[in-house]
Amino acid sequence: MALSASDRQWFLNEIVRLDPTGELVDVVNGGAQLRYSDKIRSDETRLRKAETEELVRAVIVGLLCSPIYGYEPERMYIERTYSIGRPSATTAQVDLILYFEEEDGSETAFAMWEMKAPDEYKPATDPLIEKQLFDTAPLVAPSLLVYASVRPQNSSVECVTVDYTAHKSYASWDSAGRPST
Repeated sequence: MALSASDRQWFLNEIVRLDPTGELVDVVNGGAQLRYSDKIRSDETRLRKAETEELVRAVIVGLLCSPIYGYEPERMYIERTYSIGRPSATTAQVDLILYFEEEDGSETAFAMWEMKAPDEYKPATDPLIEKQLFDTAPLVAPSLLVYASVRPQNSSVECVTVDYTAHKSYASWDSAGRPST
C-alpha cells in the first residue's frame, strides 16, 4: 500500500527537521530522491528513490545522528552487500549497520537493522526477521538485531531489538518468547 500524500510529506518534513542542512540525508528532486552523505558508507548509490522503505531509513539515520543518540555517520553502513556461497551465487544486503569504534581504531558491528515500510511492518508474523536478520547476522556478527519502521500517524519509531549475543538463532529467540531489548 502506498503512502498517503500527507504521510509522504510527513516523512520528507521529518528528514529535513532532523537534518536541516542536508548534510546526512538531503531531499532532492522535489522529494523524489534522497542523497546520503559520503560519510555514510554504502555498497550502492547514495542517490536513492524516495520510496517508503527508503524514507523510513532516512528518518532513522537522521534520528540516530541527532543529539538525542549522537551516532557518527562515519560509523554507519547502508546497503552493505555480503556474498553467500560460492562462487558468490547469492548475496545478502543489510539495510543499516552501526559500528562501534574500538580503542585501537578497528570497528565492531554493534547493530544490524532491517527497515520496513509502515504497512509491511509485522513483527509478530514477518518471516523476514528470520531470513533477513538471523540468517544474515553471522556474516555481520553484531550485538543487536533491529527490525524497525516509522509510523507517521503517531510520529514514532517502532522496533523489535534482539540481543544477538543471547539469541544466535531465530529458534532460540522465538522459543524464549521473542524478547525485545
